[in-house]
Amino acid sequence: MTFDRLWDDLTPVGRDRSTGGYRRFAWTPADGTLREWFAGEAAARGLDLVTDRAGNQWAWWGDPDRSGPGVVVGSHLDSVPDGGAFDGPLGVVSALLTIDALRAAGLQPARPVGVVNFGDEEGARFGIACAGSRMVTGALARDRALGLRERTARQARCSQPAQGPAQQEQRQRAQRVTHRVPGQPLGEEHVESAVRQLRDGGADG
Repeated sequence: MTFDRLWDDLTPVGRDRSTGGYRRFAWTPADGTLREWFAGEAAARGLDLVTDRAGNQWAWWGDPDRSGPGVVVGSHLDSVPDGGAFDGPLGVVSALLTIDALRAAGLQPARPVGVVNFGDEEGARFGIACAGSRMVTGALARDRALGLRERTARQARCSQPAQGPAQQEQRQRAQRVTHRVPGQPLGEEHVESAVRQLRDGGADG
């Protein structure tokens, strides 16, 4: 696997033709496509995929339930309205390629390594940033999460939910969200590659 191949898969998803920016909002068709892509990349590497009740996806190399808490790398795949390409996806792609590099070098980590795709980290639809990770840690209470609504009518029009079975299942899972899932495999440490998006469309590390 190469960076270019993974990046090319993501480039067209959720891109608005009129602005050139990305509208990858949580629980929309674009989000469903990105989640399917993440699941496919996890399967291609033989990673054990777990989706918690907050909608976060965890792809594990090793068993954190048996071997103890692991190290988690990754980020998110959703975007702010008309966001840039790198904020979030760079961290996920880099994490997957880190797994590839470790295996190519013949290394076997002493602890489980997980790649995470946090759900609704940008808060574009419901006005709460880092919702997926905050629900996992308990910083966002279950009742407050269940009471969240679309921020504006404009954003609601930009993010109409898909009607297929997979997206209906995602919405049902979101409605069952809790701040911590019993037995959920969490890591003790999280490492993320991120960029700061600039107004002119560029970025710095």
